[in-house]
This record gives sequence, C-alpha cells and structure tokens, in this order.
Amino acid sequence: MAVRLADLTAREREVMDLMALGHPNKVIAQQLDISFRTVEVHRTRVLAKMRVKNVAELVRLVAAQLPPLRA
Repeated sequence: MAVRLADLTAREREVMDLMALGHPNKVIAQQLDISFRTVEVHRTRVLAKMRVKNVAELVRLVAAQLPPLRA
C-alpha cells in the first residue's frame, strides 16, 4: 500500500483524498480549481496506480491502513 501511495503525484493524492470522502468530480474540480476533465484523468490514474477497480475498493484499501478507532 505505501509503495502504491508513493507512486501518486501530489495532485493525484489530493484527488484521491476527495474521492475517498465521496465528493463528485464536479466538486473536486471546483475545490482544486482544475477542470472537470482533469479530475477524470486524475481519477483514472489514481485507480490504476492503486490497482483497484472502483472508488469503493479504493476506500476499503485506504481505510484498512488507518489506525483503529478508540472508544
């Protein structure tokens, strides 16, 4: 997992973080001040570099790396 994250550019990491929060492409584009199409390109690259097929798999992969929550 860490190796895969290291393959992401800083912008791809920003897009991935917003994807994991459930933001749609339009919102990601507005927040990062980039075009909708650029977000689509980054999303495609993130999924490929992280070796997942969809956002749900991406979220599971990222969540598995988080420390457990304490009560």
